[in-house]
Amino acid sequence: MNPEISRAGRPRVAGAFLVALAVAVPAGVGAQTRVSSVAPPDPAGTDAPAARTAESVIQNWPERSRDTARALIAEYGEPAAFSGEALVWSGNGAWKKTVVHRGAWPRLLVMKDRNYLEQAISYRVPEDKIAALKMFDSRVQVDPVDGELSSRAESEKMNYLALNMAVEIIDEKRSVEDASAFYRREAELAAAGKSSPYLEGFTFNVDAGASGAPGDPGTRSEFTLPPTDSD
Repeated sequence: MNPEISRAGRPRVAGAFLVALAVAVPAGVGAQTRVSSVAPPDPAGTDAPAARTAESVIQNWPERSRDTARALIAEYGEPAAFSGEALVWSGNGAWKKTVVHRGAWPRLLVMKDRNYLEQAISYRVPEDKIAALKMFDSRVQVDPVDGELSSRAESEKMNYLALNMAVEIIDEKRSVEDASAFYRREAELAAAGKSSPYLEGFTFNVDAGASGAPGDPGTRSEFTLPPTDSD
């Protein structure tokens, strides 16, 4: 071996050894920070997570709630907000608020695990009518604070039907028993692919049910999304 070459190469070998030793030593928090700070940025942005969209969120939902969500997106466009557990529209069509939930509202009746769609209108329900609505259907909910009347069902048609029956109970046009029987008959029509005015829209004046207090369409209260999942 040429001694001149050997001596000249020693500083380089020593330097390389020190660099290798520094890399091999377990790094602390400070060392990790220094290493990450000098790493060159990714010019293509391939390390950045993809932006979440409503479609990406519902990819892993159960089939029925996913199909419901896609139908609502087709009808009303992209939701105003979404989390891993729900998509939310505000002021869509005749509704004050529409929420497609990932999970269904459990029930002991026939429609168990299908009540993914919650929809609300501005409607002030007299206090003495709330008990009758609870007897009619537990999925019909009254929010006296925001002045909302809502229904949760498997489709928009069934929410129209439920709230039409609720208002007829409030207006004393039907008893709870009559409204329940009528609801069942209309549900059978819907299942057979048939239609009726009770399934296609409201049979009452929605604006007449709102009072102008919080929850009125002109001063819409803020909605709160269900907590996101861990994805």
